[in-house]
Amino acid sequence: MDVIGPERLLTLGVFLGGLFLLWAVVMRHRGALRDRIGAKRRLELVERLALAPGDQAVILRVDGRDFLMLRAKGAAPVLHPLNALPEGDA
Repeated sequence: MDVIGPERLLTLGVFLGGLFLLWAVVMRHRGALRDRIGAKRRLELVERLALAPGDQAVILRVDGRDFLMLRAKGAAPVLHPLNALPEGDA
């Protein structure tokens, strides 16, 4: 009784070759794939700054508006709008 026969080795080789080929295609086109996948996101992390251990300031962009979120250890996050709505949006 053969545990690993030539057919199984061939199947394994074809499968691993296909995985390698798929990986190579994804690595080659990763920038375009990232742009295509992230194109419909409404929330964007603009910047994060550590103020102290456990405290940080975060700038978020939501639908074109910027917000400052202050997070302190043991306290609820505070959210402040940084810019007003563009004209015509209300």
